[in-house]
Amino acid sequence: MSKENVFVDGSVSSDLNALSDYERQALKEDVAQAYREDVGSGDITARLISEDAIATAVVISRESAVVCGQPWAKAFADKVDSSVVCEWHCNEGELLAENAKLLTLRGVARSLLTIERG
Repeated sequence: MSKENVFVDGSVSSDLNALSDYERQALKEDVAQAYREDVGSGDITARLISEDAIATAVVISRESAVVCGQPWAKAFADKVDSSVVCEWHCNEGELLAENAKLLTLRGVARSLLTIERG
């Protein structure tokens, strides 16, 4: 599991490193359970997309919200495909307005579709 998140300003966060051993283990177990429930033995819908297709996905807030769960989101993305780049446009705990850009993901389109399920 990659331990870094890249932010738009080029800074890097080691949120997973900041977690205690207990928190890191709980995160790993929670992500594994979500993966089993949401992806299981494979993402049939994602298989409809070419293996070679590369895509970019932008995650926005639909309403004002406090950002929470960046380490979980990165851990889930890494479980699906560790080559996917996660570029955050906000910080954990930040208050965002409606329609604010949270995260841009870049990588294999199939992987992005599967990550969306988490």
